[in-house]
Parts: sequence; C-alpha cells; structure tokens
Amino acid sequence: MNRIRSREVAMEVIYQMEGKKLRKGTIDCVFTDQLFPKFEVYNRQALYAKLVQLGYNRLIPNEMLP
Repeated sequence: MNRIRSREVAMEVIYQMEGKKLRKGTIDCVFTDQLFPKFEVYNRQALYAKLVQLGYNRLIPNEMLP
C-alpha cells in the first residue's frame, strides 16, 4: 500500500493540484474532522481501504502517488 503522509499531502499534492500551500496540521484536521466521520472509519489505513472499496483510488493520477 502506498502511504502519503500529511506533510506530503500538504506540500506536494495540494500544491500541485491547487497551487496552494497548506500546513501539515491543516491536513491532519481534515482527516480527523471530516474524512474519518464521513466514511465511518477511525484511522488512515481504514480510510484508504474504504476509498479503494468505493473506487476513489481511480480518481488519483498515478504520478501523484509515491
């Protein structure tokens, strides 16, 4: 499983997609306050598995994954 850390999301992925720089803490809050409750999971591994199950992994370009 490819793992993307908060710092990488904040500094690389979001910047590439939106041209915006975000702090690691901002990304952590999005995970805990929004994504975990929305998908009814409690950690990133479970979130990743749920997103793959729902087919969201097809929406992320391969060149953005480590």
